[in-house]
Amino acid sequence: MLRKLKACDKSDWASKIHLALFPAYHHNHLMYKMLASCLHVYMCRIALKSGNLQREADIGRIEIGSWLINSIFKFSRTLL
Repeated sequence: MLRKLKACDKSDWASKIHLALFPAYHHNHLMYKMLASCLHVYMCRIALKSGNLQREADIGRIEIGSWLINSIFKFSRTLL
């Protein structure tokens, strides 16, 4: 029997069966979000040399593209 979560006021709490039946999918989603956050911080500090994490946009920045190519993507062919 499922019990309603204390912090949940919405009526869709019981429809979230993927958390109980397939926890690996939820875990992977959280891991990807954590990886994206870490990459954003690292790119702002290393590639852009900026400490302002909230105002930096990654889209359309040549410095970010160059850093991703030289630091991450060029090593992908060595994994095969």
